[in-house]
Amino acid sequence: MNSKLVSAFIVGAIIISSGAMGQAQQSGPAVQKFDTGKYEYETHCAVCHGLSGKGDEIFPNKPK
Repeated sequence: MNSKLVSAFIVGAIIISSGAMGQAQQSGPAVQKFDTGKYEYETHCAVCHGLSGKGDEIFPNKPK
């Protein structure tokens, strides 16, 4: 009888802890969305085209 009680306790503890771990994973810090295209543009294209994409950042006073 004692072994059945211990077995039930162990099974219950496993179920509760697995539920708690699942909840902890869901309620963690919000994952920031990373925009790869924005990163690529800002890294490689914005030097000439500017952050606005109008081409006016590198030579702001150039005649049009």
